[in-house]
Amino acid sequence: MSLENVTSIDSYFQELEKKLVLKSACNLTTEKIKFFNSNYTYNPQFIYPEPTPCTFSSQIDKQIQQIGDPIIGKLYEAKHEEYKQKHKFLSSSGNSEEEFTKQSILFFGKPEEFALAIAHQICENLPQLHFGRKNKANIRFRTIAKRLRAYLKQHKFKGKLNVLHGKTVANHVSVSKAKGTLNISRNYISDEDELTDIIYHEIETHMRRLENATKLKYELFRLGTARYLAYEEGLA
Repeated sequence: MSLENVTSIDSYFQELEKKLVLKSACNLTTEKIKFFNSNYTYNPQFIYPEPTPCTFSSQIDKQIQQIGDPIIGKLYEAKHEEYKQKHKFLSSSGNSEEEFTKQSILFFGKPEEFALAIAHQICENLPQLHFGRKNKANIRFRTIAKRLRAYLKQHKFKGKLNVLHGKTVANHVSVSKAKGTLNISRNYISDEDELTDIIYHEIETHMRRLENATKLKYELFRLGTARYLAYEEGLA
């Protein structure tokens, strides 16, 4: 199969990326306030927006089967199946709790018991964290932004720092796969250890993989192969 035909599959995948978006809950802010006001005992009841309608092309399945390189073909096939499963997961929001849980496990996977036990042990042994703005150990936003920009420049990243003003975001720091930027909330504060974690995880894991992928001829690697986040988040 020619590279031109693979490009048409890439374009199709790009459209799926735009439609299959994990949108934040409509009532995220109010439920967050209820949770913290309850001393962490309230179980948030999130309401999610309707997913964007999406159809899958059987013709794309045929084109994927015609990819000459069998390894590349399997990567494209796995990604297409992941998109289908993601659509089922997004469509299950607003349905019964059992169906939503089922589709969540099918899409994200289910943690093994030993991993949960280790996570509980780590949480129990964590020292008390203080992220109040008056804590002397905290680093202010201007310093954080300055140091992150300097790191990106020093290590020759093409991506820039993008400051999010006045937005409610799930993650205060994240990498935009679409724009290749390092997004940071204007309200973000951290201590020295967390800032180091941000550099290694967001920049040297997510952004490094993204920028390396742009050098390849297959758009799939920029979008991320199937289950790629399971590996990248495993390095968190």
